Amino acid sequence: MVRNSRQRKNKLKFLMFVVTAIAVLSVVLVLNMGKRNLGETENWDNYMVIGKDNVFVVYGEKLAIQVPFEISMNKDRTLGDIAKSKNYEEVVRSLNEILPEKVENFKVVSRGQVEIDAKSMKQIPEIAMNDKRYVLTSSLNGMFLELYYDSATAEGNNNIIIDVLNANGRSGYAREAGEKLAKTFPLKYNAANFDTFEQYSYIQNKDLSDEKLKEIVMELDEKYFKIKEEGALPTLANAVVVLGREQEGLLNINIYSTEKTAAATERQLKRIGYKSVKGIAGKDIDNSFVEYNKADYYTAYKLAERLGIKHMVENKDLKEEINIFIND
Repeated sequence: MVRNSRQRKNKLKFLMFVVTAIAVLSVVLVLNMGKRNLGETENWDNYMVIGKDNVFVVYGEKLAIQVPFEISMNKDRTLGDIAKSKNYEEVVRSLNEILPEKVENFKVVSRGQVEIDAKSMKQIPEIAMNDKRYVLTSSLNGMFLELYYDSATAEGNNNIIIDVLNANGRSGYAREAGEKLAKTFPLKYNAANFDTFEQYSYIQNKDLSDEKLKEIVMELDEKYFKIKEEGALPTLANAVVVLGREQEGLLNINIYSTEKTAAATERQLKRIGYKSVKGIAGKDIDNSFVEYNKADYYTAYKLAERLGIKHMVENKDLKEEINIFIND
């Protein structure tokens, strides 16, 4: 009996030791994690903070953007759906698809307040569509232009250089387009023939602002612009425009509105040279906006400008089509 009593006491002491050791290690781990997270954010220029109901995207001391979990990243999932799966790398990847400036670093805060020291704290611009909330990418780009980008760029110093490449086979066309741009903007251009004929026109940007590229797109006669990633076309210029043939069947343009407005808009776009345009009547439209795939951003922008539509929404599920919704 005495021996059993001693064994029980020894077991109890051992269990208490184990519990105490685990508690101490847990406290040390939490303290170390807190110090590590604090140190990380101090050393990071740009980062995301994933909280309970929002993601905060922080760009140094200049700008912080709050993104609610209710924002739809595609037709099936919200940002909150992704965050709840604890796949935080996917949260970062999904947001980087729509952010003008990509972010790699992130930290997760499950409780307490998020402390962010930024000159400007903004809610991400959004638009409601079919009871869902989507990022208004056109306004997001404008926000970065106003609050984040420096004005001391090539365009601010009137030192813009544009490569204008002819991919449509029309003799002298690149020089004509370059002269047109040079008469409108304080820039220089290099005119040359592209290696191959292309159906689409293309834009590759190195360091011009989105607003300046929009101005250039509106000045050119071309309508169907695809974005080429930086580095795809080797150049020392600030931007490259490749002018393609733009023949039939490049991109479907769908117009959703009342029967009268859809038909009138279809005629208007065909009259100024757009092809594969279709008016679709009968949808109840709450807001006027243009929906596009990221690669077709400048094509969509030019359409929006022609039609006087202010809002644009990116939809990565779209393939070779642009949707125009008009509230009538």
